[in-house]
Amino acid sequence: MTLADPDILRKSLSQFNNQAEREDLLSAYYAIPYQAIHDSPTIKTYTEWSTYERLNIRNVNVPKVVEGSEIIIDDEKIIRPSHVQVSDSMKGTLFRKDDGKLVSLAMATAKVMKIEKSGNYVIRHKASSGLSPIHLIIKSSPRDLLNVTYLLEVNGEPVLPLSLISIEAEKDSSVSFSGVILGGRNPNFISVKANVRGSLNTTLFSTESSMSHVSLKTNVDSNAKSTFSALALGTERDRIDMVTDVSHVGAKSVSDGKLKGITADEAEISVRGIAEIKEEATDSSTSITGRAMILSPFSHASVVPMLEVKTGRVVMAKHSAAVSKINEDMIFYLKSRGLTQKEAEGMIIRGFIEDEVTDLIRDKIEQILYHLGY
Repeated sequence: MTLADPDILRKSLSQFNNQAEREDLLSAYYAIPYQAIHDSPTIKTYTEWSTYERLNIRNVNVPKVVEGSEIIIDDEKIIRPSHVQVSDSMKGTLFRKDDGKLVSLAMATAKVMKIEKSGNYVIRHKASSGLSPIHLIIKSSPRDLLNVTYLLEVNGEPVLPLSLISIEAEKDSSVSFSGVILGGRNPNFISVKANVRGSLNTTLFSTESSMSHVSLKTNVDSNAKSTFSALALGTERDRIDMVTDVSHVGAKSVSDGKLKGITADEAEISVRGIAEIKEEATDSSTSITGRAMILSPFSHASVVPMLEVKTGRVVMAKHSAAVSKINEDMIFYLKSRGLTQKEAEGMIIRGFIEDEVTDLIRDKIEQILYHLGY
């Protein structure tokens, strides 16, 4: 089996105005491997790419565009307000066809949505069948305030959501982006690329996925700031691989990252963070902290923060990581105050994630914890 039927993929491209450009991207998809091979266990991906190849997708969703009061993407249509542009053109994206195998496939098959105006946006992506790609471009102007939430909800099979999010935060602007991936026990592929000349705050959360690959690659320019949080919650037999990669390319740039993971049942998660301060990025500072909590002896979690500093002039460069079970001393104390074992564990778990999440993520985690009995 293959990820998708080649004839169906090629046929879907006829629905786009820039068909020749997309055929070139599809050719790149077939030519590019899933990943470069590395010997280092800290560099390799923890994504099981074979999961995607076993899907055998039989249809590609190219939804029609209609106008509405909110932004909803499903198998048949894209609903959006008039000031949110949806087109075939990929002009202005940060993605390139050599960014990866599934990136080139998403670029070849996705409609492009552009958000270039200040405001609050919630994008609901409802994937139910087939290949469900979306290509989102977020671009601020100076002094803009942009707050974008992307919510992926998967309900059906076989289905593969492919999501590309391109973000440019211009000087003196502030952009917040939250990506909430509810996998429905299916695979998904989410890639975010950002250039930061102002301020960018990114929150990524993935759960309920048979194989979730979520990546964030950020370039931080002079006097710019990037803060990011990546959280994976694995239950049942989830497989989640999240990686954040921040590169300081300008002087006096700042980044602050938090990596967190929780595993239960037989889930496996990996949350990695890579920070690079380039030689020209003098007087910059970066911090990455990683924490993971294991709820089951049959689950696995890894948090891997890494630093690469290429200049001797830095304000701060630090990282830390810890993986642990629930603190038994704290459980004993809470039980002595009248809580049951599950109530005590639930309180600790909620405290573990509290600072890193938006209200939407908190509500979803609350639902999951409730079903787990916490």
